[in-house]
Amino acid sequence: MTGAQLRVQREFLGFSRAQLSEVLGITAGVIADWEDGRDPTPYHLPERIATIVTFTENYLQALVAEHSSAGVVMTYRTDAGYTKHHPNPVYTASWHRRVCGRLLERNPALTIDFYDSAK
Repeated sequence: MTGAQLRVQREFLGFSRAQLSEVLGITAGVIADWEDGRDPTPYHLPERIATIVTFTENYLQALVAEHSSAGVVMTYRTDAGYTKHHPNPVYTASWHRRVCGRLLERNPALTIDFYDSAK
């Protein structure tokens, strides 16, 4: 995996460098070194990224099945809000918003709103 591939995947998944580094258990500087080509990515990185991608795709498919018609899908402004509704969050609020964006691509009749905006 090249640094460019890593950056494209990270951004596609909705993670900042700091967020992905937390998921992977490394520092954001290491991600920067890989993406900027200062250090090669490790051999196991594609497998770890693939695990995140697979989880994300499965989560998206579940949302697609759950929201097949018009309706409202709730997402989160902040990681604190995400953690409030998901006490042991797998990823981050920005990841969830990115998944909701992909859901909206598949079903434009949906409305996306924030939990703290709900009436």
